[in-house]
Amino acid sequence: MQRFPVGAHPTFKSPTILEALCEVHFRVSPEHPWTATKPGDFFQHVCTDYPTIEPIVEQAVQLTIGPDKMPRQEFLAPRLKFKFTHRDSAHPTLLQVSDSTFALNCLSPYPGWETMKAKLLSAWAIFREQAQPVEITRIGLRYINRVRRLSKDEQPSYWLRETELIPAAVLKSREGFSFRLELRLDDHNRLFTTIAHAMGPDTGEFGALFFDVDRVVERGVTTHDNALDSAMETLHEDVWNVFVNAKNKNYDRLLNRETFDVVGGAA
Repeated sequence: MQRFPVGAHPTFKSPTILEALCEVHFRVSPEHPWTATKPGDFFQHVCTDYPTIEPIVEQAVQLTIGPDKMPRQEFLAPRLKFKFTHRDSAHPTLLQVSDSTFALNCLSPYPGWETMKAKLLSAWAIFREQAQPVEITRIGLRYINRVRRLSKDEQPSYWLRETELIPAAVLKSREGFSFRLELRLDDHNRLFTTIAHAMGPDTGEFGALFFDVDRVVERGVTTHDNALDSAMETLHEDVWNVFVNAKNKNYDRLLNRETFDVVGGAA
């Protein structure tokens, strides 16, 4: 995979990011256990920027491999989360916390990496004081891109090009395609790439191409801002390089609001 210089990220006139999210998993100590009052205590410190709090019951599903080597879905116990909504409706931002997770979601329009990171680190510093986690155990950074398809016969190759993560066969597919790649990079790092065609009320007549990149590190990280900042930067560079290697000239023109002919098939 071709890599580009750290920080060499252009600003696009028309980003295709539907949602960008960073989720931090942590553990607390027996001396300072999680209690039901923690979300309320946190809310009191962020309510100026996040004036809305909402409880959410999440049903988690875990994929395991059984003795017969076949994958199985296991439904875990429902988990209570709390969602906090930022007051700036022009750049929708959510915080979600539970007894072991802290997440920030930036919805479209994407505010940019530096803004997203600053919001997360600012909220994390407050949350850390209230929840008193002793260690970060996992960090995930995920970007979901959505591009409206221009015709029924449009192939993924109209927007994307072949890379070591995206096979040529996927790019030649007609509508209804779905491709997911899960990579174990080493003992502590994983990368998930998904390319799919989806229909919906806000995807247009021909549906949309979804390009989803999820980068995860699973190892112990101290809870201090500098350690989290450094880990996030590494994940962001990896996500960026997956994206910049995959987009083709048509995708670039879309990002920069340039006009081009509406045609199907390969670019």
